[in-house]
Amino acid sequence: MTPFIIPFDILCEISKVLGPEDIGGCSLVCREWNTVFIKILWNSLTIRDEPHLKALCEIVSTPLGQKKKYNYVQGISFSNDVQVDEDQLKTLQKAFSCLDDLSIGYESLSKINLGTNSDWDHWKSLRTLELTVYTGTDGKDIAEFVSILPHLPSIEDLFYQRTNGCGRMCLGDFEKIHAHLPHLKELHIGTELSEISDNEISILETHTPTHSMKEVSLNVDPVDLRWIFYFGSKYPSLTRFIWKDKPDSGSPNIHMDETLGLFRRNPKVYFSNLQYVMLRGNSDNHALHTLFMFLLKQLQSPFTEFNYIAGGEPSFDIQGIFMSEILSRLPDTVDTIELDLEDHPENPVVLLNGLGECPALVSLDITAQNITFDVDMLLDCCQALKYVTLTCDLSISPEASLVGATHCLESVYFQISRISSAVLSRISSRCKNLGRITMHATRVECNPFLTNGSALLDMAGSHLNTFAIGGAKFYAPINDSGESIRIHLIAVTQSDQASSDKNHKRRRLSNGQSSRGIAEVKWFHLARFSESCKTQCTIWELNETEVKYTENYFKSFKAEQEQYVEGPNNPSGLDYLRKEDWKEDLGRGYLDLRVASIRITQL
Repeated sequence: MTPFIIPFDILCEISKVLGPEDIGGCSLVCREWNTVFIKILWNSLTIRDEPHLKALCEIVSTPLGQKKKYNYVQGISFSNDVQVDEDQLKTLQKAFSCLDDLSIGYESLSKINLGTNSDWDHWKSLRTLELTVYTGTDGKDIAEFVSILPHLPSIEDLFYQRTNGCGRMCLGDFEKIHAHLPHLKELHIGTELSEISDNEISILETHTPTHSMKEVSLNVDPVDLRWIFYFGSKYPSLTRFIWKDKPDSGSPNIHMDETLGLFRRNPKVYFSNLQYVMLRGNSDNHALHTLFMFLLKQLQSPFTEFNYIAGGEPSFDIQGIFMSEILSRLPDTVDTIELDLEDHPENPVVLLNGLGECPALVSLDITAQNITFDVDMLLDCCQALKYVTLTCDLSISPEASLVGATHCLESVYFQISRISSAVLSRISSRCKNLGRITMHATRVECNPFLTNGSALLDMAGSHLNTFAIGGAKFYAPINDSGESIRIHLIAVTQSDQASSDKNHKRRRLSNGQSSRGIAEVKWFHLARFSESCKTQCTIWELNETEVKYTENYFKSFKAEQEQYVEGPNNPSGLDYLRKEDWKEDLGRGYLDLRVASIRITQL
């Protein structure tokens, strides 16, 4: 039993006998746990429910507990709905005065008026503070939150999330935050931002920059775009900007002309150190993010990473136009793009043409489950692409030319995808530097079976360092009606002898189809042990005796594959296979994989 699953009450009883100062010299180490006890109980505390909170407060309030110094506790985290009252909070503040991290979940502070609790001075060493508060309609919680910050001057990372309420954070609140927290590096705000008033315009143009700030993350309703000027001028060292629109947000007062006027009246370099931009869109407010990207392009911000997450109700017309406009406004410096379009419809041609306007694009990650991309168009539009992750389908056009231009792609990761063996062959023929293919929850539609029971997958031009197919399912059609069966056996032919395992016996393919005479052939069986290992597909290499049996079997192969067609009443389609069942899978045929060299691994 590991200490992580020991009931909290038992740990508390142990702690009464062995306090942290007794354990600090590592005098208590359980051989079975192989972990110093203090690291489990005292390094970081997660208060999961109110009985745990009550037990902890009782321990530290005893005469013995009050004499101890719990300097070993570096972090405390309150789970959601664990309500703490003022007396309990003061008890914890006094007992754990050397905290680095404090995380307080949803509704935990609903019984407390933050502004009247002066014991926050005990936590002046805090470096990370995360507050999620359920608020009322008067917005007083914002003022209370700001009022505790003078007691916490060491904070570097600040997270403030409001789950309800009508109050809005204004420009003056931000100025107070930075006045009280001179070392602040990351600011994560999840509350509405007020429209900038006429009285606050002077703050926009006269504030003092905060050079320590590196990251701003906003999870807010649509905002007055003049906030963008504030962030750009207030944080000259900013490297990461994250902006997530709330799904239920309304139409904003954008103030685009006033924002442009501010930038023109105050000419200097803005967002010059920006490296990463992430946007989560809302179908009702696409224009806001489009204008924001327009501003960044006008300011020539040289960021290199862009992440976009779709939000709101799917809309084909809006989404297609919006993505095209966003991608066209990305700077030429962008080399990494991650797009999560969820179930939003999208025109794949428009999307790929937009990606084609990013000449430095090296790494691409797309989640678009309703989209099928053409493999040649993807490679032609993204000519500098080296690493691609696709959570979508990939196809090849019937009109595609036999020979395509060579591409520099090095790694491809298919995830929850549907592809064909023709797609893999195409990638292999065009991408001479391809070294890694990974498949997770991917269906591969193979070529029809030949009379010897093989379904050919030709990747003869590839030297694959990694071919991770533990999450792949290979299917081949068996008739013209579209019925197919799953293949569990793979014969891998490596034509490049220099890259083959020297200790493995080299032999000709039993069917005489080797294109280079002598070639190394290895046989593999895809097996799962039991239902308890659903996600761990194991690839077994057949031994010499099993290989001999297999090759003799396919020399006299007779197609009877109709019995393996998967259906609701046919258990042969189950995922839970055993290594010992490899003979039962011979009748399904095998995948004849041809490569220059390969190393097969599992996910």
